[in-house]
Amino acid sequence: MERLTAELFNTYVQRSGDAEPYYTEYCDGRTVTCPGMKQWGTVERAKEGKNALQILRYYYGKRVQLVTTNHIASIPSSYPGSPLRRGSSGTNVRILQKQLSRIAKDYPSFGKPVVNGVFDEATERSVKRFQKQFSLTADGVVGRATWYKISFIYVSVKDLAELTSEGETAEGTQTASGNYLINLLLANVCKQNVTRFPYEMARIAEDLAGGAVGTCLSEADLHGEFTGPWVEKYMKNGTGTTAENRMRILRLIENLSLGAGAVGYRTESLHGAGSPQAQRVMIARQGDIDGKKVLAKRIARVKED
Repeated sequence: MERLTAELFNTYVQRSGDAEPYYTEYCDGRTVTCPGMKQWGTVERAKEGKNALQILRYYYGKRVQLVTTNHIASIPSSYPGSPLRRGSSGTNVRILQKQLSRIAKDYPSFGKPVVNGVFDEATERSVKRFQKQFSLTADGVVGRATWYKISFIYVSVKDLAELTSEGETAEGTQTASGNYLINLLLANVCKQNVTRFPYEMARIAEDLAGGAVGTCLSEADLHGEFTGPWVEKYMKNGTGTTAENRMRILRLIENLSLGAGAVGYRTESLHGAGSPQAQRVMIARQGDIDGKKVLAKRIARVKED
């Protein structure tokens, strides 16, 4: 079987200039759609006289090529080797709990066990519900069949086509005392983005709204016996909306940025808990810039003397 599989699947898609295989998708184009090839579309391309490579290039560009290799490695077995049950502990239990926890987003009735590396009552209950749902022996013991079924469903619900968008959880590093030290690089990247994006959103909103954010009249002016008609007339501004609705939006933008009743995103985001420059310094220290330079040169095929 391994020999037959190697003969059938030793050809893969690759873009010229790249070392790794090129990820492609295939779907029937009717019950399931995807950005890549579609069954019905490929039939039409074949009727036009295109061969397999021409059809691939129709969908993925002229850089696509078919590569054949004799180095086919089997997928390594991930099963721990012995069943996991209540009372078990360790890395494999943590992996199991992490997968069950993710699956619970799509199957909330399973329950979401705490990822602590200990096969406790909550984990056993979640396993039993999973086994019952997928027609396995509902004994709460994770044998080979249950392990691989959980792995299969985990990958399925994450949707491989969008895997990179969801990301993985960084768990940090355990210290000798039992505490966990966060990944400092990821923490500073997160802080940098948290400070940068709200600032940019508030700034763009203010730019779009213009000076009316700062000069917007009060509610008392809107409803005043003398001022009301004038406010109604000039705050409409030919926008097709009412003066009151336009003033409400302007107040919202004000409160999202620097209003008296707001946190003040523009100031707080830029300077809260220190300047974002501190995060940039930490990212530069821990980002392995030299390593990134080597990778960039390799990708660009830069050859130095």
